[in-house]
Amino acid sequence: MLSKLHFSEEQKENMVDRLMRAQLEPVQPKKRRRPIGRTVAAIAAVAAVMSMGAGAVYSGLASDAFSAIFGTEQTEIIDKIGKPLGVSDTDAGITVTADAILGDEHNLNVVFTLTKDDGSSWDVTDAKLLSFGEATVRLNHLGGSHGGAWFVDEDPNDNQIQYVEQITVDDGSIPMGSAKASMSDLTVYDSQTGDVQQVIEGSWNLRFDVQYEDSSVELLTDSVQVVTDAGTATVTEVRLSPVGFRVSGYYEAFNAETQQMADNYEAASGREPDDSPFRRMRDVPVVMTLKSGETVDLGTYAGGSANMSDRSFTLSGCYESAIYNLDDVESVTVGDVTLPVTAQ
Repeated sequence: MLSKLHFSEEQKENMVDRLMRAQLEPVQPKKRRRPIGRTVAAIAAVAAVMSMGAGAVYSGLASDAFSAIFGTEQTEIIDKIGKPLGVSDTDAGITVTADAILGDEHNLNVVFTLTKDDGSSWDVTDAKLLSFGEATVRLNHLGGSHGGAWFVDEDPNDNQIQYVEQITVDDGSIPMGSAKASMSDLTVYDSQTGDVQQVIEGSWNLRFDVQYEDSSVELLTDSVQVVTDAGTATVTEVRLSPVGFRVSGYYEAFNAETQQMADNYEAASGREPDDSPFRRMRDVPVVMTLKSGETVDLGTYAGGSANMSDRSFTLSGCYESAIYNLDDVESVTVGDVTLPVTAQ
């Protein structure tokens, strides 16, 4: 029997924010800009030993596992840079399997399959409204990170649904090695009433290897200067991969308005204000142009970090629901500086 939970207005708003990414269409990336403050922030901790339940082993290709998330247009690239995993844990009649992984130096995608062991189908009208009560993927990385997660029901008539976690580290690199995923309690959100119904009470713990090919390319040979709302930024890094992107740099000084904001800034509780010195530092326009003429606003996928003490910033993220062949990319424009893309 489903157990109904009730939330305050503030809790409902937080739940909606957490489900914002799940509302995006799972095939075509959106061209609208999402505020950076709505990305999920986390601090990844050093992984510890965790027990792992027995379960079915995924034996297919990485592209098979990611087809529900990224489609089938870039299977060759996914199989080149991604790796199948095949690690499972079972509880409450549900087997959770980490199927495959792919990423680059700073961005990571992991896809899981949830299988009902009794063979029955998942009785949900919209998989994008599903959520775990708690879900974390911990890497051997100490530092800031952001990302998101959502469910996809590739075949509503079978006993499986897919779940993808995207993680971007703000400083350092994603270390190759081991990671662990911990998930508990499956819930569904009612957008009409704001209620959350607990579908399944359970706990799933997995350990898997972080191993894949980093095919990112650096587009800069020298730093460039870009004018933003915070002042003139010196951009020192522009990296692009089939999975995501990263831009980083610093400000020698802020403009007068931003400096005044920085001097008077007090950390706000909850959501970051729409206009803050940190947001201004990161608000660097980044647009990818494909050879077909299509443009993709990479700010749609961006999170990042900003350090007031040395005025440095990063802007980075995974593409929401797409993999891009770099051979199909013409250029990336940062501010008013256009950088050609040459795949390696």
